[in-house]
Amino acid sequence: MNRRELNSINMMRTVYQFLTINQSSWINKPSINEAYVKLGANINEIETHGQIQATDVTVETTIKSQTKQKLTATTLRITEAMGAIATTKSDTRLKAMSDISENDLNHLREDDYVIKIHAIYQAAIAIAPELTTWEIT
Repeated sequence: MNRRELNSINMMRTVYQFLTINQSSWINKPSINEAYVKLGANINEIETHGQIQATDVTVETTIKSQTKQKLTATTLRITEAMGAIATTKSDTRLKAMSDISENDLNHLREDDYVIKIHAIYQAAIAIAPELTTWEIT
């Protein structure tokens, strides 16, 4: 729920609570009694839907974290092989691309992480046949 919806449900709860406390003054008025019952039912329905909408994101966070760890480990294997190939070929551009540590990857912002991983992937595609020597497929 957004802030406006939360404010509305809080207002409805307050009105319902007020009517509950002062029930003796309106109990003989059927129209108010009918509105009171409908308000209670609406509050219950809203709360039920609110609980359905509220999801537990811990599983998604765990999956994202595990995926990032696997991607980082794979990227580091690739960059190590790229560094070895760059050294044998004296390719400074490739050496600079492969010069990254796990700590560097972990401290990148999420957007920068994706950009860096993609750049390494593009560089690795260019030398894919040579990476098979290092058992990277």
